[in-house]
Amino acid sequence: GLLEACLTPEGFAVFHAADGVAALEGVSRDLPDLVLLDVAMPGMDGIEICRRHRKEYPSSTLPIVFVTAFHDRAARLRGKEAGADDFMTKPVDMDQLLDTLRVWLHR
Repeated sequence: GLLEACLTPEGFAVFHAADGVAALEGVSRDLPDLVLLDVAMPGMDGIEICRRHRKEYPSSTLPIVFVTAFHDRAARLRGKEAGADDFMTKPVDMDQLLDTLRVWLHR
């Protein structure tokens, strides 16, 4: 997708999941440095993926950033309650996204 096309040339290795179940499995299997999730995903939404990961790995410091069209306060609150570290709304400013990712990856 668009994010992958923008992130790959910047040196990021990107794993794209077709649905929420594949995303949760990929996070557990591939142990990425950072996770980008959308709230709206087929099969299992991003908030549930985040919640399950945080519950299964309570000591994990894996940064989870939501990139989503949902911009209302309720969606942000649900994401934060599930354990999200950051929340960006679409359309995404790619420079801002890259800055955000670099900040989280250097922590």
